Amino acid sequence: MELPAIRQCCTALRGRLCTLYAERPEGCRRYACQLFNALAGGTVSFEEARSVVEQAHALLSAVERGLAPGTDPRPGSVLERARFAAWGEEGALSSGTSAARERAEAFLDQHFHGGPRRFENPA
Repeated sequence: MELPAIRQCCTALRGRLCTLYAERPEGCRRYACQLFNALAGGTVSFEEARSVVEQAHALLSAVERGLAPGTDPRPGSVLERARFAAWGEEGALSSGTSAARERAEAFLDQHFHGGPRRFENPA
């Protein structure tokens, strides 16, 4: 049985930088970014890794552009906001934005998380 997960947006993140990296929590220390590991292991070049990061940002921007202006800013992550909007009232996300969210999540799972994760409606 899969348990629903409510992921928290990190309040220590400012832009793309962690403000408490030296004292980061154990969960953050254990996280193994697949792209970083591939770069460190020499299986992808810096240019390839940079291209993947740029693609990820483009996919996230596409999702953000599709969110309604009044979308609850909590949690702060674009994908989390889109997930919560989708779980909310019917039609809160257009089919195009929903598809963009699915593409972005699949891309991030493949390149950064090392496999698909599942999110269930917390209701």
